[in-house]
Amino acid sequence: LKAHGGSIRYRARVTKVLVEDGKAVGVRLADGEELHARRIVSNATRWDTFAGEGSPATTLVDQEHTPPAEATWRRRYQPSSSFLSLHLGVQADVIPEGLHCHHLLLEDWEAMEAEQGVIFVSIPTLLDPSLAPEGRHIVHTFTMSAMEHWKGLGPAAYAAKKQNDADRLIRRLESLLPGLGQAIEVREVGHAPHPSTLPRPHGRQLWPDPRRTPAWIAADAVQPHRAGQSVLRGGFLLPGAGAQCRGLQWLCLQPQNRC
Repeated sequence: LKAHGGSIRYRARVTKVLVEDGKAVGVRLADGEELHARRIVSNATRWDTFAGEGSPATTLVDQEHTPPAEATWRRRYQPSSSFLSLHLGVQADVIPEGLHCHHLLLEDWEAMEAEQGVIFVSIPTLLDPSLAPEGRHIVHTFTMSAMEHWKGLGPAAYAAKKQNDADRLIRRLESLLPGLGQAIEVREVGHAPHPSTLPRPHGRQLWPDPRRTPAWIAADAVQPHRAGQSVLRGGFLLPGAGAQCRGLQWLCLQPQNRC
């Protein structure tokens, strides 16, 4: 972005997408400043971007300018769960010889859709050892963890739950990586920020989940939407929350855009 004349602003919260004659033309920041551009990209959730069922009282695009097709989309999709994510730096000898890079861990099929039921495991240093210091590996693991299980917790209790849940994940991972707990040198655990720090209620959800159709079939859940075709006339794009790589890569590949 900087190499092509752009700038990155931190702590500059957008409160409104500016629309003129049905075309997205800019954004308004929380301090009242307005910025205009040919292309407007929203990486907020669908529910925070457009008005409608399930959205907060105030959205980036108001009800007047929300496309009628949005109501149909909402009948098909619902907000996904959040994730509990654990990043570990471990001693290399805890990783068995010949281990694959990716794993799914589930002890009980009945718990597949339960809170923190399935653990997703990735060890990127098995593919690229240069990502970690010599003699070390990176283990990234995450599991679905809905915000309903975190509501009502004060900051101290919220932080304690993150650490306790991370401890439980590590104990479960030892069935795949025996001795893991003793081999950890770096540990970072993350979940959605504490609700008190979130400016928008759906900032905690990452992805639209199809209500009926399997996710691998429901292409419109993940594909970016051009304003001139399906969202708003003009330069508005909605890559989707959590779709940084997919959405921005799509944007840069369009012949009419330069990134």
